Amino acid sequence: MLNKGRVVAQGRVNDLLNGSRPTVRVSVPVPADAARILQSLPGVENVQADGNSLIVTGVESPAIMACLLQNNIIPTEITNQKKQP
Repeated sequence: MLNKGRVVAQGRVNDLLNGSRPTVRVSVPVPADAARILQSLPGVENVQADGNSLIVTGVESPAIMACLLQNNIIPTEITNQKKQP
């Protein structure tokens, strides 16, 4: 979904219409740097630190991966979690 030319949500139409939010666990070498970058990604609702991982709510894993790679951060693991209602 776009809002004034910016991506504000992405995913399957059914998920968007039903309001489910994707949640992704991302392991990165420096979580604080990645959290700062991911918070500016359109559609991200929340970024929560969990040790060397971040829990990102609101966007799918491909968007997270692209954002991190564009900022020269290479994740060591990305895992889709159960979607939040």
